[in-house]
Amino acid sequence: MHFSRTIDGADAALCETILIAGGRSGRPVTRAEAEVLLDIHAAGREREDAGHFDGLLVKAITHHVLAAAGYPVPPRAVALNRATAMADWTTPRAGLALDRETAGWLERHMRHNRHIGGPLGMLAALLIGADAAPAANSLTALSDFAA
Repeated sequence: MHFSRTIDGADAALCETILIAGGRSGRPVTRAEAEVLLDIHAAGREREDAGHFDGLLVKAITHHVLAAAGYPVPPRAVALNRATAMADWTTPRAGLALDRETAGWLERHMRHNRHIGGPLGMLAALLIGADAAPAANSLTALSDFAA
């Protein structure tokens, strides 16, 4: 059991390893996996991982949301790798069309997470904001900034 409220480099690396192993069958990041990461993010009050966990969280949520919207995504080993920039696997989108269920799921998590600010908050606004469609052209740049 890990009772610390601090996410360190070992925690982030373990999360990355588990997520990559879970995708060996070719599945994109699942909703359940994304929810676990969001729970860890909410519970972790401090970071001592040089941004690794937050970057992984943004990549994993983007991987899940793009796949759920029907966009092709690379294998997790590529997409979630710390050394891989999101620009290497995302492309600018003229308008990211999310189904209501996926958009509602993401919005609910963002609304109920007290520690959602910063890069993840910007990504959420981009992915679920009705007026954010023009910003979808900068999905890659924003996601790389967030990660």
